[in-house]
Amino acid sequence: MAEVSLDIRYLSSGKSFLARRGALLLCILTLVVANSALGASSNAEHTVELPAPQDQASDNPGATAAPADDEATLSKEELALKLANPTAPIMTIVNNFDYVAFDGDLDGASDQSAFRFVNQTVLPFKMGGNRTLFFRPAIPVLFSEPVPSANGFRSVGTDLGDIGFDLSYGATEKSGFLWALGVAGTLPTATDSRVGKDLWGLGPEVILGYIQKWGLVGGVLSHQWDIGGSGEGEIDITSFNYFYGFQLGGGWQIAAGPTISYDHTRESSSRWTIPIGIGLSRTQVLGGRPWKFQLQYWNYVEKPDAFAPEHQLRLSINPVVTAPWNEGK
Repeated sequence: MAEVSLDIRYLSSGKSFLARRGALLLCILTLVVANSALGASSNAEHTVELPAPQDQASDNPGATAAPADDEATLSKEELALKLANPTAPIMTIVNNFDYVAFDGDLDGASDQSAFRFVNQTVLPFKMGGNRTLFFRPAIPVLFSEPVPSANGFRSVGTDLGDIGFDLSYGATEKSGFLWALGVAGTLPTATDSRVGKDLWGLGPEVILGYIQKWGLVGGVLSHQWDIGGSGEGEIDITSFNYFYGFQLGGGWQIAAGPTISYDHTRESSSRWTIPIGIGLSRTQVLGGRPWKFQLQYWNYVEKPDAFAPEHQLRLSINPVVTAPWNEGK
């Protein structure tokens, strides 16, 4: 195994170029699948497949579908709770729009800001019972991104960043305990070397949480190492994406999901990045289709001294669509 890892790590630039193009094809394929599902769902009498209420899902695996517009079966509160659950077998097109304000010791750091868009389509594959396999590629588009240089800061954009993904297997149990096990990774797809490391990343992932009528709390713990690529740096980072959602009624929630990270490659004083997040979300059925709208604010209370985010606003617009491959399961 050591010899294989060594061979992968020192890929030639030509192979790295082909790998990047392969990852871009994956990006395009994901967007095509999401768009096709959105179109198919729109033409299917505006019904969306959703899991049965929690107290029925474990006892009757066959009763896992309900029309989104049947309010007697699924209330706005139930919809909001299910859409906040990362192990619910629901296909959602997540569209995140981020504004980030920076700060740091570098000259001009406090004047910098970024605007990004991240598409993360949740692709669920039902495996029987209440178990589901999930694939979630996160495709970032950087419209403006400040990059430190010898002559100050330069704004880079519009560019594709490194695509992240996770592949996990899990479920929500009848008790309300939710779990998933899998892997998280990074693909070297950045179209500008200043906004990507040109390295492949991979490592384990664990999702744990608890969900009840009042809401849910949980977290996604992962770690990635670089396993190849032509970049000169390295990847050795631990991440914890904590999430919560507290029901307010009528489809409203107090909810957020920031990510804490610990970069083992940095000096000890600059390894932690810790945002504290607060937000408000609304789940609404429009034209028979569930939509989730969310606005979050993150304040970075711990971060690298030289240059790092200080404030972040995230607007999310997430339609739910039918996963054709799950029909009849």
